[in-house]
Amino acid sequence: YADFHKLMVSKTLLRPAWTPGSNLLPATEYFWRVKVKMPDGSSQLMGPYQFTTPNPPGKSALLLPASGAKNVSRQPFLQWTLPSLPPDTPFGFYEVQIATDASFHNPVRILNVGDFYHAYTQPNTALSPLTRYYWRVRAYTGANEFGPWSSVRNFKTGN
Repeated sequence: YADFHKLMVSKTLLRPAWTPGSNLLPATEYFWRVKVKMPDGSSQLMGPYQFTTPNPPGKSALLLPASGAKNVSRQPFLQWTLPSLPPDTPFGFYEVQIATDASFHNPVRILNVGDFYHAYTQPNTALSPLTRYYWRVRAYTGANEFGPWSSVRNFKTGN
């Protein structure tokens, strides 16, 4: 509440930064302010400031190809489960990453799929033959809030 009649936290800090120790509620407006105490004993109240926490979609699970699959098509069919969407939240798109390293430092493909019920895709150009690839997916809302990445799977392309 902007009038601060209901405090969630009141802390005395020696550093100019603080992170809440518990999860904040999604899609919730929060207000905060700071009272600065000077060495001479005077103080100044700064704020209030406001932020709203995101309301991201849930996590998808990867379905196809099976993890560790071999001799996969160079234009593989990638499929995942539908994530949960918060109520009254429009879907944005899926982001699919394909990389040759499990940490995705240099993805070789980033695909955007724009239909919620279209939880699958195929790269429109062939991947390299006889190469191990890693892939993952996450969903975005229409407000551009993104959910967590799925777990990572890998497959090896055929000739």
